[in-house]
Amino acid sequence: MRQYFCECRECGDKHRIIIKQKPYPEEGEIFVAQCPKCNKETGHVRVDPTNK
Repeated sequence: MRQYFCECRECGDKHRIIIKQKPYPEEGEIFVAQCPKCNKETGHVRVDPTNK
């Protein structure tokens, strides 16, 4: 299990996502996850947590 800082590709919200199984997404890779702001599954991308 790993935790990543990600950005929703739909609304632009940046938040932490817990990925419970492999393969873990690489930085810049787009993957589907639940967005707390959109309240639905959307495309997300891993971003650098120091670049908020």
